[in-house]
Amino acid sequence: MMPPMVEGKEYDCWWVRLHNLFHASYDRAFFHARDQMDNVLQMAPPLINWYPRPDIEALVTVHRDIPPPPAQAKYLGDACPACSRTWFTESEYACRLHCGHFLCLECLTQHVDSSAGRGKLLPGETDPLTKFFRCIECKSITALLVDRTAVTRPDELPWWRWKICMRRLEKEASEFWLVRLQTLPHSGWFRDIPQDWDTDRQVKEIRVHVRYDDAVAFMHVPKKVWAMLPYGFSLDNPVESCEALALEKCLKGELKRLSVERKLFNTKEILDHMANVGRGALKPVVVEDVSARLGNPVTPPGYEAYRDFLCEWTARGVLMCPMGRMPILEFLRDMDKEGNKKKAWWKDVRDVFFDP
Repeated sequence: MMPPMVEGKEYDCWWVRLHNLFHASYDRAFFHARDQMDNVLQMAPPLINWYPRPDIEALVTVHRDIPPPPAQAKYLGDACPACSRTWFTESEYACRLHCGHFLCLECLTQHVDSSAGRGKLLPGETDPLTKFFRCIECKSITALLVDRTAVTRPDELPWWRWKICMRRLEKEASEFWLVRLQTLPHSGWFRDIPQDWDTDRQVKEIRVHVRYDDAVAFMHVPKKVWAMLPYGFSLDNPVESCEALALEKCLKGELKRLSVERKLFNTKEILDHMANVGRGALKPVVVEDVSARLGNPVTPPGYEAYRDFLCEWTARGVLMCPMGRMPILEFLRDMDKEGNKKKAWWKDVRDVFFDP
C-alpha cells in the first residue's frame, strides 16, 4: 500500500523508499551488493534474469546451458575475456560472435550499448550502411540488425536521454571544442585568430574574460542534463540538494568577482580555477576521525560527481559565446520538444552516434 502523500509533494521517508525498492524493475543496491560479492568477498554473485534483448540475440549465437561444440569453441577459453567470470557458473550466457570470439551476455550488452554507432572504417573495410560495433579481441565489425532504440522500454528512456546528452557534451568538450573557440571572433569575444596558429597554440593563446550574464545563463545546461539522470527516488538526484544549491551560489559569486576583475583565461586555466573553487565551496562540519563516522557520508551520494561536472561546464560556459553555444542549446531544445519526450528521436542524428 502506498503511504499517504500530499498532492504535488513527495516525502523523503523510509517507507517511500521501501515501497519503491519492492516495485522497481531494477535497484542500485542489488548491483552494489553483487559487486561486493564479486570483487571483495570473491564469491560467485547470482545471475540476473535480464529483460529480453532481441537486438543482441539476433547478432550472436547464445549458448545458455552447455558449451558449444568443439568446432565452434576455438576461442571460448575458461572465462569471459572482458569480466573474467567463469563460463556457466559465475558468468552470464556465452555469446559467440561471427568472428568466433566470445563474450558473456552482460558484457556484450554493455559493449553494444556503449559503443555501437557509425564509426570510422579501417582501410579495406566495407561500410555496412548501418550502426555497428567491433569485437574487443580482433576489431572485426558486426552490423546491428535491430536498432537498440527499437527495443527501449519506457522505464529506460529517462536514462538514455541523460546518456545521450552526456555523450553530446563529451563531443563538445573534445572534437568540437576547437571549433567553438574559433567562433569567438564572430561574437567579438576575441580578435581574429592568426592563420599561422596551430591547434595547440589556439587552445593555449585564446583567452577571454568572464562575462557574468552569459556564463550564468549557460549554467542551466549542465544542471538540466544532470537532472535527467533517473534515480530510484527522485530526491536522490543531487541537483536540487542544499549542497548543490550552495555550490551553485559559490560558483556564481566567483563568476561575479572574475567579471569585475576582467582577468583573461584560456581553457585549461578556467577549468582548473573553477574546479578549485568547487572543491572549496563546502566546508561541512563533521567528526575529524574518519573511522568515528561509522561510514556515514559527508555529502549526498553523487554530489562529488555532480560538483565536478557543474564546475567543468560552468568553466566551459565562460568560453561559449552566443554563436558557439547555439548547437548545444538547439540539441537540448530538441530533447524537450513535446513529440520527442517519449521516443528515442536521436537515433538518426549523426552527432550523437557512438564511435566504436
